[in-house]
Formats: sequence, structure tokens, C-alpha cells
Amino acid sequence: MSNQQIYGFIQLITCIPPTDQQSSDPAYIPQLKINPTATATLAEEFESPISIFVYMGNLGAGKSKLASLTVASLQKNDIDNSLLPFKSGDDPRGVTNGVWMWSEPLKDPNRKRGSILVLDCEGMGGNDVTVNNNLYLFCMIVSSVLTLVLRPARIDRDQCSRLHDELQRFVNMQSPCVLPHTYLVPLELPALKCNDQEVNSDE
Repeated sequence: MSNQQIYGFIQLITCIPPTDQQSSDPAYIPQLKINPTATATLAEEFESPISIFVYMGNLGAGKSKLASLTVASLQKNDIDNSLLPFKSGDDPRGVTNGVWMWSEPLKDPNRKRGSILVLDCEGMGGNDVTVNNNLYLFCMIVSSVLTLVLRPARIDRDQCSRLHDELQRFVNMQSPCVLPHTYLVPLELPALKCNDQEVNSDE
């Protein structure tokens, strides 16, 4: 990496690893820590109202790549090559830990005022399930748009159960927050193929 390259993303939420005693306690609630540098960036750089786009999904589904593409499409100027995109890869243990945010405010093309914040969440099925669940609940509470990235292009039973459980927790909280707009985005769709003979069949 050249010295001129800087990260465009910073960690917003860190998962505090539980002790062995806490892990064995069924009543233990995993702790999440907010990065003060990230909150300072939000307060100083982002104009309200802030629309929050969150990307969630299973490990290796392509969440980080889709989040980076969203950033690139919303940047006001040409893509700044000195800013590195969200970290991504095919590590079976996951590459994203906690929740990461794009550090620069993005302009909402449909509004004269305000900013868009893009968040990339840790993949489902990684680390401790209860930690994952708290991350998903956090994302549901703060997001304006919640995008569930599907690869393969289906919701598996475990994924469906996790989402149902967190939605139920959300309901049980009797929160004044409104559930976000939720989108299912399949990254692998059947290829549409045709051959020249079919295209030219009327000739």
C-alpha cells in the first residue's frame, strides 16, 4: 500500500470478547463498544438528517463489496483512488468484525440537505451467535435502509431464524423507532442466455 492511500472506512462498533465465565453464563449479554473517533466524525462531518444504509448477510456474501459500490456511486466527485474500499475477502472466519462506516458523508441525490452514511456489518454465522444477534439488532434500530445480501440467492433456515429472532426482540422493546426499509439483494442470479440462431430466427 502506498503512503498516499488512506482508509475511507473506520470501525464504528467493536464487539468486546467475553471472558470464559461470561461465555458460559446463559444470561450474559454481549457488550458492544462505540468508537469515539467515529462518533466525532459523524458529529463534525455529517449534515443532518442522516440516512443510514446498512449491509448485512452471511459470511462471504459480498456485503463489503456492495457497500463499496454504493459509496462509489454516491460520491460527489470522481472516485478518490486514495481511499481504500471496505475490506473484503473469502476468509471463512470473516473479514469484517463489528460494524464499519464510510468516514465521508455522501450526498443524497433526492434531497437538498442531509447526508448518507454507509455501514458494513459483520457477517452472519461468524464469531459468537449472541454477539452477532446484538449487532443485527443495533443495525435494525439505527438504519434507514437495511439491505440483506443473499448469496446464494435464497434465505437459508438459520438466516431466517436469526432475522426473525431480532425482529421479535425489536417488537418486544416497544421501541419508538420505526423499522427500516428492508431489501433482499441476491448477488447470484441465473444467467440469461440466448444464441445467435434464436435471435435471428425470424430472418
